[in-house]
Amino acid sequence: MSEVTSHDPLKELVVDAHEMDRERLASSLSVWARIDPSKNLIRFMPGAKQNATIKQLTLVALLGQMAIKLLNDEREEGLTPSELSQRTGVKGNSLRPQLKALADDGIVLKNDGRKYIVPPQSFDRALALLGDYDG
Repeated sequence: MSEVTSHDPLKELVVDAHEMDRERLASSLSVWARIDPSKNLIRFMPGAKQNATIKQLTLVALLGQMAIKLLNDEREEGLTPSELSQRTGVKGNSLRPQLKALADDGIVLKNDGRKYIVPPQSFDRALALLGDYDG
């Protein structure tokens, strides 16, 4: 009996969404920062802080923390406003209104640990604010 092979065009649409998101996260962050998962550090690239908005700096810090968590499961996801201020160099009185605006837009939210995160449903919008328009 001969085996019938057929080309299913739907198979071309199949991707590993988790892997695709990791690739997009790495690609988007690479212009802005580098991370050190062992020390839980995010280091901005030269000039990144000077050329970014406070919202972008906030998202880089939050997405960088997301990448750290993905690489090192022992690390926590999310950052408090004071941690965001420390990582971005933006003073709290300038950071908090922008953080509130991001929360009001649904791009960030507080998790159970009272830390801000970028939730999965806002991932594409967050990357778009960093200049990634693939989403």
